[in-house]
Amino acid sequence: MQQEIRLATFNVRNLSLPGTICYPDLPPCTAAEYEAKIAWIGGLIDRFLPDIIAFEEIFSAQAVADIMACSRQLRNATPVFTEVPFRPSKPVPEVALVTRLPLAGTPKTHCHFPENFRISLPGTDTLLDRFSRPVLEIPVLLPNGRILNLYAVHFKSRRPDPVPGTGLADPLQHGLAMFRSLSRRAADAVGVHTLIARFRQKTGTPVILLGDFNDTAKAVTTGIATGAQHESEQPLPSMYRLHNTLDVQSPHASIQENTRYIRGMDTGYIDHIFISDEFTELAGFSAGRVTDILYRMPDDADRPDRSDHPFVMTTIALS
Repeated sequence: MQQEIRLATFNVRNLSLPGTICYPDLPPCTAAEYEAKIAWIGGLIDRFLPDIIAFEEIFSAQAVADIMACSRQLRNATPVFTEVPFRPSKPVPEVALVTRLPLAGTPKTHCHFPENFRISLPGTDTLLDRFSRPVLEIPVLLPNGRILNLYAVHFKSRRPDPVPGTGLADPLQHGLAMFRSLSRRAADAVGVHTLIARFRQKTGTPVILLGDFNDTAKAVTTGIATGAQHESEQPLPSMYRLHNTLDVQSPHASIQENTRYIRGMDTGYIDHIFISDEFTELAGFSAGRVTDILYRMPDDADRPDRSDHPFVMTTIALS
């Protein structure tokens, strides 16, 4: 029986087919750049050998298929994509997940916030009722026979969210635009936290949350998603809390190359992997123990065939 699993998350930065215009101010990639990027991503995967990997900023399912065809590790894996009622007329970034572990049920796509909550955007008549990008929920079967529920996310970016017709030169308008962006990201966090909490309340199944949070591990928005609270407050029951793998790694974990981070340190990056308490000492490592953390920093991040995000992976020894 396989004794450990490796889970990764990787924002591949606007991965689209050649000639696709993702944004008006961004030139489309050429065929040569596309082939180089696919080969580079496949090479990273074959070097670090994740069993499960979440991708962010995917603009094409075919691009994911091309990565899988390029990678020996993922060649026979299962891709999972978001399923939405309708596709917008212009390309939008989405999350996807590829797993070598078998599915333990039908994946779900969460477009709307749970429990019908809504968030008012300041300075507008807009009421948010959906995630910035749909959230993927994927149950997988671990080698030891247990089920693990995965949530792959990509929260709202830090880019300002201006009201049409207003500029950002005025300090007030700039501040409101940043506030609206923060509000969207915080709403994403509330929605994900509620999804996971309700699932845990109903099933007690271990969960892992991974993806691009567009905020650091200790930011307020990230803390909302993981159930972190101020030390003066009554803490949530442990089943509703998620833990940064960097914080709960084994004392003997080996921190791999291109990493300079120690336990309890906020990396300053925005891509994270969070685990439920079954993978921590709080629950006696009943599901597993984090033994290894990898933050593989990008090389030449300005190149169009590279990413500006790290390849993040954690290894868990199963109980």
